Amino acid sequence: MKLNKLVVGIGLVLSLAVTSQLYAKSSAADLKKAASAIAAAKSAVAGANKVGFEWRDSGNMIKKAEQAAAEGNADKAISLAQTAQFQGEAGQEQALAQSSPAPRFNKIITNLRIFSQEIKMAKSAQTVAANAGFEWKHTGKIIKQAQAAADGGDLAKAIKLAAKAKHQGEAAQDQAIAQAQAGPRF
Repeated sequence: MKLNKLVVGIGLVLSLAVTSQLYAKSSAADLKKAASAIAAAKSAVAGANKVGFEWRDSGNMIKKAEQAAAEGNADKAISLAQTAQFQGEAGQEQALAQSSPAPRFNKIITNLRIFSQEIKMAKSAQTVAANAGFEWKHTGKIIKQAQAAADGGDLAKAIKLAAKAKHQGEAAQDQAIAQAQAGPRF
């Protein structure tokens, strides 16, 4: 019985000692690191706010980091400040990425022009092959699929299909010429 009480007493004393170490205030050096992290976070969030892309929780996170530093919990303050800094930097990068949509727009316009040229040439080649009596079976279907892909916004697929239809039309024309010049086979 005495042994049990002794073991329980030692366990209680050790648990209190460990708990006090967990909740001990951070050192002055750790608090300086926290203050530095908070300043960096404020700078990053201010930059994001300046370009209009501050994330929703960044300001609250900085306030919580300042509160944790005031309470002496440097680890929590640093963690919150680093997260807020990441959000501020990500907001600035987001603003930069969305500031010039022109390259994407220009690419879309270029692809539309390419598709328009390819589909015109495919239809022309199909018409010439049909007039010669050598239109291939699936060329019309491929042209319709290309048009449907373009209408659906998949310009890369539409361009490939239109080029395929154009190739079939040209091959049908070549076939018509070869057949016209062919002699009898004995």
